[in-house]
Amino acid sequence: MLERSGEDFRAEGRDKVTLSAEERLLLDRIIERVTEIQDAVKRALPGNVDLQREFQVGEPAPQTPAQAVRLARAIEPLAQENRQLLIGRGVDGAKLKHLSAMAADLEKLSTAHPAPAPEAAAPKKGKQKRSS
Repeated sequence: MLERSGEDFRAEGRDKVTLSAEERLLLDRIIERVTEIQDAVKRALPGNVDLQREFQVGEPAPQTPAQAVRLARAIEPLAQENRQLLIGRGVDGAKLKHLSAMAADLEKLSTAHPAPAPEAAAPKKGKQKRSS
C-alpha cells in the first residue's frame, strides 16, 4: 500500500510544487485507485512478494503529477495481465480504464500548466559588477 507523507508536495529538482485544485484531485484519486489495486493484490496473493513488488506495494505515494502518471502507467498493464485475479477482489476493467484516463488527464494538465522555473536561475538582487 502506498504511504502518504504530508501535504507538502515536492518535485524533482524544485523546492515546492503548486498544484491546481484539479491536479491535486487527480493526484489524490490516482493514489486512491492504485492503493485499491495494490490492496487487491495483497488480499489475493498475500505470500507472493514478487508480484507485490511489481505492483509497488509498500512504496511511497507519488508526490508529483509526473510520478503519479508514471506509477499509473506502470500499474495498469500489470493489472490487465492479472485481471482475473483482481476481478474477484473488486477491481474490474472499468476501474483500470478510469485509472488510465485519470493519468492521461493529469499529464495533459501538468503539461498545460508547467511549473515555474527554479529560483536559482533568477539573478540575485544586490551588488552587481559593472563592466567598463
